[in-house]
Amino acid sequence: MPQSQFVIHIPKLKEGKNHLSFEIGPSFFDGKEFSIIQEADIKAEVQFDKGEMAHKLHFSVAGKVKLSCDRCMEMIFIPLENKEVIVAKEGGSDDDDEVINVNRGNQSIDLEPLIYDIITTAIPLRISCEMDGAEKNCNEEALQRIENLSTKDIEPESRIGLWDKLREMC
Repeated sequence: MPQSQFVIHIPKLKEGKNHLSFEIGPSFFDGKEFSIIQEADIKAEVQFDKGEMAHKLHFSVAGKVKLSCDRCMEMIFIPLENKEVIVAKEGGSDDDDEVINVNRGNQSIDLEPLIYDIITTAIPLRISCEMDGAEKNCNEEALQRIENLSTKDIEPESRIGLWDKLREMC
């Protein structure tokens, strides 16, 4: 169910530029299934350019999100920033990802899924404590455990035996 603060009723907006601002915190991600974001402190700005048949939405998100480091699994805050422009039209087709359709009878847009997508697409593919802006270094104890569990010291012939043992377990 959409959070009412993110539902924009187009007829209530004035013609031209309208500025909207949202504070995104941990509760924003609570209902999102499979979200990797644990916590967030993000400011989302939307410039809604209202036209007669089409509207232009300029999104800008900036802040920090709490994610798990890919190397040591420590939870870290990393900086996040993204900008996107989306066009909203009355009627039309669903063929374009950059254009959303507005039902002529409803005349409202739920910005929540759009903001969520803009935030999640700004997350880097590789998350590490060594990233610019990350708050701490990798957990050395966790890295040492991973190194100790590594299979690089096992002879290739015995690695095959590991797979056989796994198959026996199934």
